[in-house]
Amino acid sequence: MPRTQPRTRPHPQAQRTAKDALERKARRVQHLLEEVEQTAFAGDAREVSGEISLAGQDDGDVAAVLHGREEEQMVRELLQQNAAQIEDARRRRQEGTYGICEDCGSEIPPARLQAMPEATRCIGCQRSREAARRG
Repeated sequence: MPRTQPRTRPHPQAQRTAKDALERKARRVQHLLEEVEQTAFAGDAREVSGEISLAGQDDGDVAAVLHGREEEQMVRELLQQNAAQIEDARRRRQEGTYGICEDCGSEIPPARLQAMPEATRCIGCQRSREAARRG
């Protein structure tokens, strides 16, 4: 759907509460990203112990190491996507469009912004978008 001009402006108190929730989430996501960088990608037990090569290792051990790395990469990518959504919400706040659905222009309910402060769509528009993706 094309962007429309906001039809309503969120209540100032709701904006402050959502802003606080957004900043808390931004700090939490940043902390988790730092944890992932420091721990998950610091190396598996073989790398730490000096046994770097997986050649000649038990197939089950190799599979476990590779599976662990894939999971770590997925977590990292999800956190990076979440960080990008938070930055988009911060940009919208600076532009004065935070709390306004980017599709229909309605106010995003304060409860939704409290639960998901990076939300850029109202629940109805988000459901429609997800349904369209599923086909």
